[in-house]
Amino acid sequence: MPIAVDFYCADYTYEVDGETYTDSLEASGIYTWIRKIKPGQSITIRYNPDDPDEHYVKGYDDDVVQASFLLIVGVLFTGLYLLIIVLGVMGAIKRRKREKCSL
Repeated sequence: MPIAVDFYCADYTYEVDGETYTDSLEASGIYTWIRKIKPGQSITIRYNPDDPDEHYVKGYDDDVVQASFLLIVGVLFTGLYLLIIVLGVMGAIKRRKREKCSL
């Protein structure tokens, strides 16, 4: 059974010293919801002045987006893990107090 995967692609052009460059941003799966460029929207492109083909779209860099997503997920899971530990310790303390009271 085939699995449907969301896919997002935005083509963009930029000009450096009268020469036009074209590229595209692509995202699939979970990364499609992060940031989407709307048709006609202006974006900031950073490029190497010695080699304008070497560039990235500010705020849409795949590595940054993926690292940010992983950081957020990591923080959430760490928080959940710590909450479980704290609740477990609190439960153990309550059980000990009840055991002492029943003696």
